[in-house]
Amino acid sequence: MRSDDLDGRTIAAMYEASHPLHERLWDQEGHRSYHHGFYEDEDVDPDVAVETMIRRLADEATLAAGDRVVNLGSGVGEDSVWLARERGATVVGVNIHDRQLEAAREYAREAGVSDRVTFRFDDFHELETVDDDSTDVVWGLEALCHASDDGRVVETAARVLGDDGRIVFADLFRRGGGSSGDRDRFEKLYDAWDVRYDPIDELVAALEDAGFRNVSVEDVTDAVEPSLENAYRMSLYGYPYYRLLHFLGRVDDRVVGLSIGGYHCYKLVESDAIGYYVVSAER
Repeated sequence: MRSDDLDGRTIAAMYEASHPLHERLWDQEGHRSYHHGFYEDEDVDPDVAVETMIRRLADEATLAAGDRVVNLGSGVGEDSVWLARERGATVVGVNIHDRQLEAAREYAREAGVSDRVTFRFDDFHELETVDDDSTDVVWGLEALCHASDDGRVVETAARVLGDDGRIVFADLFRRGGGSSGDRDRFEKLYDAWDVRYDPIDELVAALEDAGFRNVSVEDVTDAVEPSLENAYRMSLYGYPYYRLLHFLGRVDDRVVGLSIGGYHCYKLVESDAIGYYVVSAER
């Protein structure tokens, strides 16, 4: 579905360089997620919005006690632990970043759910550690943005899902071709965050081609926009600050990129070039 493949090693290096920054942000905001929040009320705290996003996806997937979940790009464990603790699921989180895997395992132990949550080094394009027909729900919260081929991820998800299995994704997707200014912003955003945003229609087509049914697409941009705007505001003062630290040799240029990405991402949302969608389907 795309020719400009992303490099997993580059993505892992970006998260490694930015991990200390994210740790400080989590301490400030009271959660352990890299993801945008869902704001039912603009006045709620970021940790509440993050949990609301997870809960809405769990409801969308009709996730219940005993369900087996594969979490694509599981980060440091926030949503995996929540699904086990709050919904009684058994979760396998897959990731390609060793430090995140270690942090996620520690978090599961601290939360008392390590008997129901495991984390594995695995590429979600392949899921080599996951057996065919072995899971009930494939979960991808802002994972597809790092996929080199969304269609391949969908086909792999279909392989590991059992009968009546469900898939749920939440992410930013392109809405149209965009202006020349938008295209320039996309390139800067892609370079900064090591992401690619494909058209939402392409994902729907990939799900249908892989035999999924009851495909549902919900545009939730308005509810996620406060989170995107917060990243934008942070970028306005973060960019000069981290540029200075980079000049002094204190931070990697990938940390500077986080601010660059936050700025251009919000501008692309403002111009209606991208939107945030929740997509679900059944086998």
